Amino acid sequence: MSELAKSFLDYGAFGITTLVALLMTMRMYRDREVERKQNREEMHALEERYITKADTWMKQYYELQSRMTDLVETLSKAAGRNQ
Repeated sequence: MSELAKSFLDYGAFGITTLVALLMTMRMYRDREVERKQNREEMHALEERYITKADTWMKQYYELQSRMTDLVETLSKAAGRNQ
Protein backbone atom coordinates (compact mmCIF):
# COMPACT_ATOMS: atom_id res chain seq x y z
CA MET A 1 0.00 0.00 0.00
CA SER A 2 2.89 2.37 0.67
CA GLU A 3 4.06 2.25 -2.97
CA LEU A 4 0.54 3.07 -4.08
CA ALA A 5 0.37 5.94 -1.60
CA LYS A 6 3.73 7.30 -2.81
CA SER A 7 2.54 7.23 -6.41
CA PHE A 8 -0.58 9.20 -5.47
CA LEU A 9 1.47 11.70 -3.46
CA ASP A 10 3.60 12.39 -6.55
CA TYR A 11 0.52 14.07 -8.09
CA GLY A 12 0.19 16.61 -5.27
CA ALA A 13 -3.21 17.72 -4.04
CA PHE A 14 -5.04 15.67 -6.66
CA GLY A 15 -3.15 12.55 -5.58
CA ILE A 16 -3.84 13.19 -1.90
CA THR A 17 -7.53 13.72 -2.66
CA THR A 18 -7.62 10.52 -4.68
CA LEU A 19 -5.81 8.59 -1.95
CA VAL A 20 -8.21 9.85 0.73
CA ALA A 21 -11.20 9.01 -1.47
CA LEU A 22 -9.82 5.53 -2.09
CA LEU A 23 -9.25 4.91 1.62
CA MET A 24 -12.74 6.20 2.45
CA THR A 25 -14.23 3.93 -0.22
CA MET A 26 -12.40 0.93 1.17
CA ARG A 27 -13.58 1.71 4.71
CA MET A 28 -17.16 2.24 3.57
CA TYR A 29 -17.08 -1.07 1.70
CA ARG A 30 -15.87 -2.89 4.83
CA ASP A 31 -18.56 -1.16 6.89
CA ARG A 32 -21.17 -2.22 4.35
CA GLU A 33 -19.97 -5.83 4.60
CA VAL A 34 -20.48 -5.72 8.36
CA GLU A 35 -23.89 -4.12 7.86
CA ARG A 36 -24.87 -6.80 5.32
CA LYS A 37 -23.85 -9.52 7.76
CA GLN A 38 -25.95 -7.93 10.51
CA ASN A 39 -28.89 -7.59 8.13
CA ARG A 40 -28.62 -11.27 7.17
CA GLU A 41 -28.61 -12.25 10.85
CA GLU A 42 -31.61 -10.03 11.58
CA MET A 43 -33.47 -11.44 8.57
CA HIS A 44 -32.77 -14.97 9.73
CA ALA A 45 -34.10 -14.13 13.21
CA LEU A 46 -37.19 -12.56 11.64
CA GLU A 47 -37.78 -15.67 9.53
CA GLU A 48 -37.45 -17.89 12.61
CA ARG A 49 -39.98 -15.76 14.54
CA TYR A 50 -42.37 -15.82 11.57
CA ILE A 51 -42.10 -19.61 11.22
CA THR A 52 -42.65 -20.08 14.95
CA LYS A 53 -45.68 -17.79 14.84
CA ALA A 54 -47.08 -19.59 11.79
CA ASP A 55 -46.65 -22.96 13.53
CA THR A 56 -48.50 -21.64 16.57
CA TRP A 57 -51.34 -20.33 14.40
CA MET A 58 -51.62 -23.64 12.57
CA LYS A 59 -51.80 -25.54 15.87
CA GLN A 60 -54.53 -23.21 17.09
CA TYR A 61 -56.38 -23.60 13.79
CA TYR A 62 -56.29 -27.41 14.01
CA GLU A 63 -57.42 -27.31 17.66
CA LEU A 64 -60.34 -25.09 16.67
CA GLN A 65 -61.15 -27.37 13.75
CA SER A 66 -61.12 -30.39 16.05
CA ARG A 67 -63.42 -28.70 18.56
CA MET A 68 -65.80 -27.60 15.82
CA THR A 69 -65.88 -31.15 14.41
CA ASP A 70 -66.66 -32.51 17.88
CA LEU A 71 -69.43 -29.92 18.27
CA VAL A 72 -70.98 -30.79 14.90
CA GLU A 73 -70.89 -34.51 15.74
CA THR A 74 -72.46 -33.88 19.15
CA LEU A 75 -75.19 -31.71 17.63
CA SER A 76 -75.82 -34.30 14.90
CA LYS A 77 -76.20 -37.05 17.50
CA ALA A 78 -78.49 -34.88 19.60
CA ALA A 79 -80.60 -34.02 16.57
CA GLY A 80 -80.79 -37.73 15.63
CA ARG A 81 -82.01 -38.65 19.12
CA ASN A 82 -84.69 -35.97 19.09
CA GLN A 83 -86.27 -37.24 15.90
